[in-house]
Amino acid sequence: DAVRYSLIVLSTEGQDINLAEENFEIGRNFSNKLWNSFRFVEMQRDGRDISHELPDKQNWELADRWIISRLQKVTARFDKALDKFRIHEAQDTVHKFFWGEFCDWYLELIKPRLYGDDESARDTALNIAVNVLRETLQLLHPIIPFITEEIWQHLKLEEDPDIMVSEFPMPEASLEDDDAEAEMSLLQDVIVAIRTMRSEMNVPPSRQAEVFVNSGGNGQAELLDSYQS
Repeated sequence: DAVRYSLIVLSTEGQDINLAEENFEIGRNFSNKLWNSFRFVEMQRDGRDISHELPDKQNWELADRWIISRLQKVTARFDKALDKFRIHEAQDTVHKFFWGEFCDWYLELIKPRLYGDDESARDTALNIAVNVLRETLQLLHPIIPFITEEIWQHLKLEEDPDIMVSEFPMPEASLEDDDAEAEMSLLQDVIVAIRTMRSEMNVPPSRQAEVFVNSGGNGQAELLDSYQS
């Protein structure tokens, strides 16, 4: 899987592949990231079956609406790239979503709910995390079939088929949410700016800081207040 993944990363259209041993670290690192994200979700799941049905939208927070919306658009782009035999483009689309959005942002944002006392909020976050991971595995399966099947066997319900013969994900336009994506983009920009300032001023991560925002009447202050922790 790591070799196959690395070759696809390197095989952009119209270019020869210059192979070196370190090139295969790309596939190894991605495979490790995929496995570690599964282990994190699996620890939270603790052996419980998670339904394929998404929870009631009324219980979704901004991060939930955002990641589900992003998944629909990524699935559509992945499918379009495969139809045109642009394997590298399909791989890159899922890579950026899984590593940069699901792992680096969504899993971090839901940790307060996963470790909190609100059982309903915890179940909602866990359900969405598992279902996003399952669909991501299905998208990745044509590229890295062995590790995706291994993880799928742990996450699938008893009545589910093997990943190889499971129904391929299709985007659902009703789950797209441009407003959530715009709000999340703002939140990400603010968090990155704060992290940059912390680094430049040598402020330790353990030291909390208050953030004051002039909302300008567009709800930005309320958005940031909900993620003040």
